[in-house]
Amino acid sequence: MMGQKTPLMKLTNQGLAAIDAAFLLGTTERLPDDPSFAAQIEGETVDLEGVNFTISKPGPESDPDAAVTLHQKLGIRRGVATDSKMWAWLATRHAAGALRRRWTTGERKLNRNRFVGRLVDNGLSRLWWAAELTLDDGMGPKAHRHAVGLLLLSQYRTDRLLSMGLVRHPPVILGVLDAIGKDLRWQVLNEICKRLGLLATTYAIDLMNREDAGDFVRRLYKDVRSGRDFATEDEPGAMA
Repeated sequence: MMGQKTPLMKLTNQGLAAIDAAFLLGTTERLPDDPSFAAQIEGETVDLEGVNFTISKPGPESDPDAAVTLHQKLGIRRGVATDSKMWAWLATRHAAGALRRRWTTGERKLNRNRFVGRLVDNGLSRLWWAAELTLDDGMGPKAHRHAVGLLLLSQYRTDRLLSMGLVRHPPVILGVLDAIGKDLRWQVLNEICKRLGLLATTYAIDLMNREDAGDFVRRLYKDVRSGRDFATEDEPGAMA
């Protein structure tokens, strides 16, 4: 049964300012329902009852399942999903507890950007976009979940690929993931992405299907690996 539709909102500057240390610690459980904190997105509604914001356990293991569920049930358009302040409203009003549980691990302090950061940083938007950009025509649930898992396999991989406009086409990003598999060396992926960006001026990469994109990236991957040895280093800019 469909739940009641709720107007979709986005945080105002006052709402963003309210996400302070007390909020991150959970002293303020969630953003208060203050009309000065959020503004309605005209013509957009969402079924919040249909969204599962439960995080089964801390850490990244639950991310692929959470991403697929969020994407299936939230029911928003891509155009709306580009609004970081909309994701900030969802995160602070309706998923604060789940995100604290997901991102409070070990001795790491919870980062504010997991609630009000960029699309690649917000704890909800990164999951939704990971699921959106790995869903190709005719793909079944099991294959989709596997692809989401590959994209979310490391923080650098997720951030690098979600930030790259060229791969905002499911066949292309799936081709990249098919080619590199579970190779988590960030330098390798960074070099592949740089070469893809340069070659996009000559090749219509964004129009390739998954098979062609995969073959194209495999050639790049082979060339990158043969060019030099890549040391195992910590991922740059890793955020808690």
